[in-house]
Amino acid sequence: MDEKRLEDLFDHAFIKCIKQMFWALSDHRDKVIWTGTRSGVFSVKSAYKMEEKMEEWDNSWWNTLWRSSLHERTKFFMWKLANAGIPLRSNLTAKGLQLESTKCMHGCQCTKIELHVFFHCEVAKRFWFVSPWGLRWEGVISSDLLDLLHCLANPSDFLPILSEDKDEFFTYSAILMEHIWCLRNKKLHEGTLTAIDLSPRTIMARYTKLKDAIRRDGRDQFHNRITIEIGSHLAVIAWHEQGRILHIQTFKSTANISETVELEAILKAIQIAKGFDWPNVILESDALSVIQALKHKNNQSLHWASEPIFKDVILLGSNFIHCSFSWAPRKSNMLAHYVCQWATSQEVYGPIDPNWLPPSIFAFCMARESVPEKISRA
Repeated sequence: MDEKRLEDLFDHAFIKCIKQMFWALSDHRDKVIWTGTRSGVFSVKSAYKMEEKMEEWDNSWWNTLWRSSLHERTKFFMWKLANAGIPLRSNLTAKGLQLESTKCMHGCQCTKIELHVFFHCEVAKRFWFVSPWGLRWEGVISSDLLDLLHCLANPSDFLPILSEDKDEFFTYSAILMEHIWCLRNKKLHEGTLTAIDLSPRTIMARYTKLKDAIRRDGRDQFHNRITIEIGSHLAVIAWHEQGRILHIQTFKSTANISETVELEAILKAIQIAKGFDWPNVILESDALSVIQALKHKNNQSLHWASEPIFKDVILLGSNFIHCSFSWAPRKSNMLAHYVCQWATSQEVYGPIDPNWLPPSIFAFCMARESVPEKISRA
């Protein structure tokens, strides 16, 4: 084994892995093996299954990134990193640019590729080890950057990270890697290097600041939510979290399929919320199958005729800061049910002033207003 050549091409971690590879002691003829099956024999079915798994694996990383609470600048940085788009010397050399050196600027004497800069460099190792999870990447053997990025998105499969820490770990990791890149840029373009010992504090400060901002945003959303009760005959009643009735409106439906009628009511409720510019809404209905379908964004369990309305509900719901669907038993949804019955019998449709309601329903409204909705119900 030509160790001198290995040192020229790879860093110490890769050289160690290469030396651990199995080498046959006797000569054997080469044989083509398909790793997608236990027998080693290729089949179209196994290739199709392998491709499906790779697509799911790739999508999980991108979904984690775009749905995270990271700053858009950090998301863009991680996107460029995953697509080999950051101007590392190795990337620039691969594009034909002539550079004096491709070695790590921290004195590691290793080729400056993404894996080294962000995971195996001595500086990066120090940052990962002093993180709240005390990580060491030596135990994760991979020569593919995307494999390690997937480890960040699904850490419990590869790293000693609890599943409940998954989102926080991903957020911290992205901030850490962006900080490493900032250090590199300062060294390269300004000739200065921030004290390495202070970097863990800087990373933790950014991480803590982002967590606090997320909590504040969550509280602001929580304290401004509007609960909209939806009745089975197109009655919509909007409540403020303090128990105050904001709006009552009834509609007439020509549909004869219960699921379609319920979705029409939910669509009307969303349109009303949009018209009043309410940013955070909870849509309550006693139609369990419809609510479950909306929560999972899958209408396969519903009647085929409801599909166009279902898609409209999902589309409009995405325009709010917060829009969720909640099932409520009929006994908790009685006011909307009473208003439905009354509006249908009297053929009264449109916005309704609570004072127009029959005394029994009006009294029910007043009783509801005197007892604010429990926030826990949201």
